[in-house]
Amino acid sequence: MKQLSILLPYYWVRVRKGETAQTVCLLVDGYFMKFVEFAPRRLLLLFPEKLLKHQVTPSTNGFSVKPSQKAEEVIELIQETYKELRTYSFLDPAKRIMKSKLNLVLPPRRTVVSWNEGEVKGALMIYEMLFGKAGMSEGISLQEYKLIHLAVKVLARGHGWVRGVTELKVRAPKPIPKIYEFLYRVDEGFREAMNEVLNRAET
Repeated sequence: MKQLSILLPYYWVRVRKGETAQTVCLLVDGYFMKFVEFAPRRLLLLFPEKLLKHQVTPSTNGFSVKPSQKAEEVIELIQETYKELRTYSFLDPAKRIMKSKLNLVLPPRRTVVSWNEGEVKGALMIYEMLFGKAGMSEGISLQEYKLIHLAVKVLARGHGWVRGVTELKVRAPKPIPKIYEFLYRVDEGFREAMNEVLNRAET
C-alpha cells in the first residue's frame, strides 16, 4: 500500500442562523465540496468544531493543498445545496402519489430510488440539526472564519493513483476517514478530485 501525506484546507466558520442571534461553529472542507457530484453528499463535509485542535501549519511535512473556494462561496454552496434538496420530487406529497400510480404500471427501480432518497433525507437532517428552523426558513450567513489545515494520510492499494486504485484508506481525525472513504467509493466527482490531488502530491 502506498501512502501520501496531505495537508488539506478547512474553514473554521461561525455561521448565524437566519436573522436570529444564534450562531453555530463548525469546520467545513475547503477543497472537495464543490467537486462532489451528488448534491446531498456535500453536507457530509461539515465537521464538528472540536477537530480544530488537530490543525497543523502548512510548513508541516506533507503536500499542502490550497482551498478551491473562498469561505463565503462555501457557505453559499451549502445554502444552494439545501434549496436543491427541497426540490427532490419524492419529498413532494403530490408527486409521491403520482409516482405510486406510475409504479402500478412501471416496475420501480427500488434500489436506486431508495439509496438516493435516503441520502437526501440524511442531508436534510444534517442541515436542520446544525442550522435549525431559522436556517431552514431564512438561510445562514457567515459571521467570521479562519483557514486551517489538517494532516491527512492517504493510502492506496493498486498501481497508479488515477487508474488501478482498488482501495483507498484515509488516516485523519474522526469522522474524516469514514466520510472520505465513502465518498471515494460512491461519488465520481469526489473521486476524480481526490485522484487529482494525489497525482500532484506524488510529483
